[in-house]
Amino acid sequence: MLAGPASAEELSGMYDQYVQGSRQFTVLGTEQWPDPDTDSHWYLTLSPCGEGCTTVTSQTGGWTHEMRLIDGRWQFSRPNPAGATCDGVRQPSTFEYSYDPVTLTGTLRDASICRGLRAYSETPVSLIRTGA
Repeated sequence: MLAGPASAEELSGMYDQYVQGSRQFTVLGTEQWPDPDTDSHWYLTLSPCGEGCTTVTSQTGGWTHEMRLIDGRWQFSRPNPAGATCDGVRQPSTFEYSYDPVTLTGTLRDASICRGLRAYSETPVSLIRTGA
């Protein structure tokens, strides 16, 4: 395994985005129930697209988005094609990613509306560099 970048400017190459374990579902800041374990890997190619910008291309999901350095963190969002489940019903949701630029650890938030309220599940994620 290769080490993470020394600074945000060096974020490029092949990465394994590791989504770690179970998630806690929250409605308006109140924890409701945990989701089952959901470890997964997404294989990504990261390419610089200007100062504070990296293009993220999923090798396993067929999508491309720009990740921006905002408030000292790498961040991007994309639609969740599977949606989120609330009371047994699937509905649209958005994946929101946020990473520390040095450690490349952070959170994946799946944001939606549940019972008419803002809801989300939050999961730890990390980017592991696998190649140039």
